Amino acid sequence: MKITYDPDIDSLTITLRAVPIRESGEISPSVIADYGFDGEVIALEVLQASRLVDNTEAIVFVLAISALVTPILLGGGRVLVLSKLIVENIASPNWPLAAVQAFVLLAMALTILIVFTRLNRATYAAKET
Repeated sequence: MKITYDPDIDSLTITLRAVPIRESGEISPSVIADYGFDGEVIALEVLQASRLVDNTEAIVFVLAISALVTPILLGGGRVLVLSKLIVENIASPNWPLAAVQAFVLLAMALTILIVFTRLNRATYAAKET
């Protein structure tokens, strides 16, 4: 998935899959869906995106803080989670260790994403046959 914003035309594009577009259609005012040859939605384009969202900085802040707070709440404050450890190392200025931990967290997340994507494709392919 890829999310891009073009400030020149004030358009937000969410690409779900990078495949050729068969057709496009407006699903609601200012929202266009692109469909692939399999009939599935492959991208969404939000026109005049800045008019739909008044405070884009607040959305970015909420998403960023929720990425930190959610694991801490799930751990109940008793379990040391990697995201909290990264924040503590940044605050204590141990930036090299925080950078390595952030890279490890990213690698773990990407590995899990790749594994589940392949399992999902295998399951979907098995259902088609």
